[in-house]
Amino acid sequence: SSETLELVIMAPEESGVYATARSLNFEVIGFRAGRDGLLPNFMAAWKVRNVCGHFDVIHAWTARGFELVTVMKKAREQVLTGTLHDDPRASFHGGARRVVMRLAAARLDALGCVSSGVQDACH
Repeated sequence: SSETLELVIMAPEESGVYATARSLNFEVIGFRAGRDGLLPNFMAAWKVRNVCGHFDVIHAWTARGFELVTVMKKAREQVLTGTLHDDPRASFHGGARRVVMRLAAARLDALGCVSSGVQDACH
């Protein structure tokens, strides 16, 4: 129900998502993360992990968030989901990012692909 739905946005403090969510009066939890820094991003996710304990669903809106949601899961009953917007083999994803995406995607309870082409690439 929209009357009981609690939506919390977690995003890097310097991101457009963070700024937009705040301007729309969503509850926003910011954290420090780098654009492609895997280790700093894992560390940032670990720092905000305790906040996630009461969330029922944790969703990664982009592939760069996959590793974050896998770290943020605190309880067995929490559901992890993600959305993949780009071909997982796209040239802008480095080798390490591709491995992390594959491992993190395997831990998701559900994965949405924005097109049949992206879905085919995932298979």
